[in-house]
Amino acid sequence: MLQVAVRRLRSLWPEASISVITDDPVRLAACCPGTHPVPAAGRRLWFDSNPFTYTLQQRAPKPLSRRVLESQRVLRRKAPGAARRLIRARAALGRHEVQQLDEFLRAVHSADIVVSSGAGAFNDEFASLAISILDLLRMAAEAGAVTAVLGHGVGPITDTALLRRARQVLPHVDLITLREGVAGPPLLASFGVPEDRVLVTGDDAVELAYEAGAGGAGGDLGFNLRLARYSHVERRAAETVAASVRGAAARHRCRLLSVPISHHPTEIDGAVNAALLGALDGPPGEVGTPLGVVDLIGRCRAVVTGSYHAAVFALARGIPAVGLTGSAYYDAKFAGLADQFGGSGLWIVSLDETDLSAHLASAVDEVWERADDVRPGLLEHAARQVESGRRAYRRLPQLVAARAGGS
Repeated sequence: MLQVAVRRLRSLWPEASISVITDDPVRLAACCPGTHPVPAAGRRLWFDSNPFTYTLQQRAPKPLSRRVLESQRVLRRKAPGAARRLIRARAALGRHEVQQLDEFLRAVHSADIVVSSGAGAFNDEFASLAISILDLLRMAAEAGAVTAVLGHGVGPITDTALLRRARQVLPHVDLITLREGVAGPPLLASFGVPEDRVLVTGDDAVELAYEAGAGGAGGDLGFNLRLARYSHVERRAAETVAASVRGAAARHRCRLLSVPISHHPTEIDGAVNAALLGALDGPPGEVGTPLGVVDLIGRCRAVVTGSYHAAVFALARGIPAVGLTGSAYYDAKFAGLADQFGGSGLWIVSLDETDLSAHLASAVDEVWERADDVRPGLLEHAARQVESGRRAYRRLPQLVAARAGGS
């Protein structure tokens, strides 16, 4: 998603300096050459530090703690100079790099446009992160920048603090593009976001996979299962999935390929896949780039996945998938993705099914048999999403020009 966003922005402003908030400047340089890294530690210092006292916030009753947090946000907004001095002082006491805070603040206040590129962050599972993104967008807007939320998923949201911040900030964001049109648009409308600022474009990463061309000729079965805090996958369900997928590979006389998406230390997909299924076919070691995963998925006739983006890559290459869901968060993600591809290429299986093994076996057999039939339609839907995304990005220069002209 980041690679596509940077490429599209650079096509609009070839001479612009594009800065990216990151914890890994080396990986950023490899994936998005020519961009400028802004230390994410500086962002955390600004939004996550406690200008007053951490102990007060943590030990106070919840109502008081919430008031302390809100007063800190007000201080950052109304008296940023004072907040900066307090945060710098506390950072110095904690031996944090205050220079990183200065770099972050300088990048935000000098930007003509601040973009939150594609993610599924605006929901209950990532409420604290979502609030910090909203705070960043509000901060940028108050500094005079155009703000945009591009290629996002929105919801489900029931968290009180996140709902409040979403209602305060999102109606003032200049452009919001959504990766799905089922849950996001009505939720944004309930927040008071003007309809003309919202477009449903599909996931930005669709472009990366679609440009690789149609896949599915190899005849392998791809597999991914996301074991993470937010996926809510029970160990027993994971073992049932593994046994069912092994059975499907045997029935269809195909190889099983591990298709890892996340390399985060707490959710390394490749390690999870190997632990569940043992030695799998495919390249040795981890697949280190998004394009590497796209190429790997192109060898599959079908993909079984608990990772949203493994399904995105598969569908965008014309390859059907089975989406495994164990939470409301993934229910919404996969339902929205299925809708974006016409409802014909993604079979969704709940991990809470009474007879999970039988349901999954039936779904895998069906996608396997229908793979050739659904491929043309999937590619057509992918092409439309790519064009919708590019068309939405082309609105950004108009917004920047209008802001510069004072209109």
